[in-house]
Amino acid sequence: MNLSEYQEKAMETLLPSANSINYMVYNLQAEVGEVSSVFAKYLRDGFYSREAVAKEMGDVLWQLAGLCHVMEFKLEDIAQKNLDKLAARKLNGTLGGNGDDR
Repeated sequence: MNLSEYQEKAMETLLPSANSINYMVYNLQAEVGEVSSVFAKYLRDGFYSREAVAKEMGDVLWQLAGLCHVMEFKLEDIAQKNLDKLAARKLNGTLGGNGDDR
């Protein structure tokens, strides 16, 4: 499956009440926090579940696909733009460092 297919299938589960930029942004932040929470528990307890991480990362992907959907982006295009940016940074020797314009 490619990212466009994923985005289309994922949005089949979109509730009408969740079809907004605010919902997608806030819930994306919450889902990233849940990934972080798995690792916080690792620091506390000394172990983590790879399955739990995988499930939470899936939720992050769904929320990102949803944000792309409500903003009328294709997830696949966003992924390609990111790869292009990183390739340019690699070519310029600026993978390390700070700031988007390097």
